[in-house]
Amino acid sequence: FAFAGRNKQDKKNASMLTASSDGEGMVRFHVPRGVYTATAIKSGLATQEITFGFTNQNKAITFYMEPGATIRGYVVDDQQRPLQSVKVSVLETPLSTLTNNEGWFSLKGLSTIETDLNDLVFAHEEYRTKMLDDVVVPNDPITITLDERCDLHGMITDKQGKHIGHAVVELSRTSERLAGRYDLIKQARIEDGEYSIRADTGEHVLRISALPYPPHFKAVVIGEGDKSKEYDIQLTEGSRLYGGLHLSNGEALSGMRLGVRQDSRYWDHPFSQFTLTDAEGDWSLENLGDGSYTLYAASPGVGEVWRDII
Repeated sequence: FAFAGRNKQDKKNASMLTASSDGEGMVRFHVPRGVYTATAIKSGLATQEITFGFTNQNKAITFYMEPGATIRGYVVDDQQRPLQSVKVSVLETPLSTLTNNEGWFSLKGLSTIETDLNDLVFAHEEYRTKMLDDVVVPNDPITITLDERCDLHGMITDKQGKHIGHAVVELSRTSERLAGRYDLIKQARIEDGEYSIRADTGEHVLRISALPYPPHFKAVVIGEGDKSKEYDIQLTEGSRLYGGLHLSNGEALSGMRLGVRQDSRYWDHPFSQFTLTDAEGDWSLENLGDGSYTLYAASPGVGEVWRDII
């Protein structure tokens, strides 16, 4: 019996706590004040959800669990061929199953009434994700048709037009979990400088990495009817950033750690690069792309230095 509590005051940065009930059906949490949604989940029983406000006082909440409904059906492609290994899940719960070789699925534990706890998701890496909101479980099996994902492809070259075969191409998709940034989905296949990847409907970003070039980002929008899209990428060499670190009396600071950081609206983790100063206090950072950076340096006994550069 899993119990989840979430502070709903800030959905994008909401905290999620989980625990299991004991032999007497009790579960306890110690949480700060706020507004929470508590969800009780047990296989075979209908998922229950309660939203409540919590102050500094102890609060008891009781769930009355009922037998859950079972939804059954088939998942097929647009040619009515059965699709195996499609993940069928209830959104924001651990309830899920996979279709068999005949495309058949059976999922227990859904609510018996129309509710947002019955949002079904059908997902497969080669097909577009489909979602059914507020499902009322029918008596008869349902049939779900999934469309193939868009074929996203193109060539990666340098400014002379030479193919770059050692690049890493990553596809991401917009994510509420990252407050509008992007979640990594998968990497593309690369052959003789040509990449190919299957993309779902929605807003995406391609990130191309290939030394000695700086990372390159390309925004991509895949529409419902898009079967194929081509985006050729040209990589250009980055710039060299260099300088020296010295005390006010002119003494060189050798062996000092120095780096640059660039926040990205496309990726969860900011781009960063580091180096150490040499015996004369000189340093150099190679292959930086265009944009704004924060330069910083730190050393024990000396302190920190921060500077914004473009």
